[in-house]
Amino acid sequence: MQARSAPSAMPGSVSPGSRAGMGGGETQAKGAECGRRYRRRQPEGSALYAAVRENLATLISEADAVGRGLPRYVQRDFTRYLDCGQLANGFARVRCEACGDELQVAFSCKGRGVCPSCNHALVPDGVFTQEGAFVPLPPPTQPEVERLLARVRRRVLALLAARGVLEAEAEDDSLERYRAHSLRGQLALLRLDVRAPPRQQPRCAFFEGFSLHANTHLHPNDREGLARLCRYGARGPLALERFERAPDGRIAYRMKRVLPGGRTHLHFTGLELLRKLTALVPPPRSNLVRFHGVFAPGARLRAAVAPVPASALAASGEAAAAVHVKPVAAASRARTPRLDWAGLLQRTFALDVFRCTRCGGKRRVLAYLTHPPVVRAILAHVGEATGVAPLAAAQGPPGWE
Repeated sequence: MQARSAPSAMPGSVSPGSRAGMGGGETQAKGAECGRRYRRRQPEGSALYAAVRENLATLISEADAVGRGLPRYVQRDFTRYLDCGQLANGFARVRCEACGDELQVAFSCKGRGVCPSCNHALVPDGVFTQEGAFVPLPPPTQPEVERLLARVRRRVLALLAARGVLEAEAEDDSLERYRAHSLRGQLALLRLDVRAPPRQQPRCAFFEGFSLHANTHLHPNDREGLARLCRYGARGPLALERFERAPDGRIAYRMKRVLPGGRTHLHFTGLELLRKLTALVPPPRSNLVRFHGVFAPGARLRAAVAPVPASALAASGEAAAAVHVKPVAAASRARTPRLDWAGLLQRTFALDVFRCTRCGGKRRVLAYLTHPPVVRAILAHVGEATGVAPLAAAQGPPGWE
């Protein structure tokens, strides 16, 4: 069986797959000292999961009817999301070496578009300064923030126009209107936005639908605050806890702030939501990571901070041996490119999943189970669901029979 990595999970109450037994006050006291327990996330209970399961077949049928169909990579991302975190599709079996307490960890889909749990961004975990000295920079001024926002707006609109999404912006809309007036004898009127402008804050700019906030301050020694800010900037496009089922059956997405019109939620039918989600799925092999500063591809100091691939280190060692020169030590340049799932849980939630919460002993992975009969037998024994709800059948348009 091929080993697969387990998904990210939220800590909380006792996991459904943990064994019962081994009661007693001493064991319970030790468990309380060990902190929070790992709890499997349950995506099948979310409004987003229900919307995808109920409307995916309809979306595929609709795309086939109006064009060349839904791209295969988009279909694959949706279907893998429905399998993500489902114990019925296989899991890792983890057991405490001391007391025998067990838990099951479901596999992840590793999707890059739809799944809120797997849709992560990569952030460099260090800051490089050649001299090792901190150089403070003055905060940006209001004119600098406004000029930067105007530049961002101009470049975004130019990019959308180049891709055919928007028409190229006219150089002078007022001049075009007066030219039309000279031909038609009437002046084209503008639709004015009479809503009150957003409350102006220092180092914040709003311009024709674009906004830029640069008023967050961090102390030079606040490394945890910097890490939180980086995680916030690299967060995924969807927040699962904001989805809920509205009384009328539609999907409601709660906004972080009240919209100018007073709305607090955006409402979609399940099919409307899936249409919007398709735009979030990136094509295969597209690069989702952008590096800036010293990590940028053209930075002069990139070679000093970027890890050297193992193949390059091996080649340099062979070349050095040929000319009798001491090669560069691999340990000083190369490092592990990523943390495993247990390390990520420890770093994000301060939860050591390999420490038993019953006795404080050490857990280890016994096996990765993917054979359906074995998976069903174990899940039935521990009282977990042995199957996944099937896709709902495709539905026609309203009034269609």
